[in-house]
Amino acid sequence: AQQDKTNNNSVVYSQTGKEAIPANSVAEVFQMPVADPTSVDIEKQFYDVNGSSQEQQAALVNYNNTYQQSTGVDIAAKDGKSFTVTASMSGTVEKAKKVSLLGYVVILKHKNGVETYYESLNSIAVKTGDQVSQGDILGEAGRDEYDKSVGIHLHFEIRKDGMPVDPVAYFKKDISSLSDITKTSS
Repeated sequence: AQQDKTNNNSVVYSQTGKEAIPANSVAEVFQMPVADPTSVDIEKQFYDVNGSSQEQQAALVNYNNTYQQSTGVDIAAKDGKSFTVTASMSGTVEKAKKVSLLGYVVILKHKNGVETYYESLNSIAVKTGDQVSQGDILGEAGRDEYDKSVGIHLHFEIRKDGMPVDPVAYFKKDISSLSDITKTSS
């Protein structure tokens, strides 16, 4: 057996003499879905049922004289301009089309019943069935008719078994962090 050392000081043994894969390789984690995270801010937060009344009020969307709870986060560039939207995590494009109220929409399917939603896009660079890697370009941020008050933005959601969760709570965490979400929220 050959002994290989990896950067994280663990030792991996290979019986074949081929390059060994570290047994504790890090799983992919959710990333901010933009090419340059330092150039954007979150303009509207996820509606948290346990949040303060002030936080909840700030997470409401006024459309057609009714208020709806935000099921994701609205991300806008600090300069108010459009920006490149990227895949938060690798997956398969389940939907990529224009929706009259939401602009272009891309939905990525991941393992374990997890999906990510990218809405309010001005243009898209993928089509249904495409395999995308984390960081691949999905499109450009734009405007939608649903929440005009935000201006040019990306509406981003993470859903587990169809249920939206706060994306900010899962940035830098892997998909397994969502495993008990349906059990704890029922």
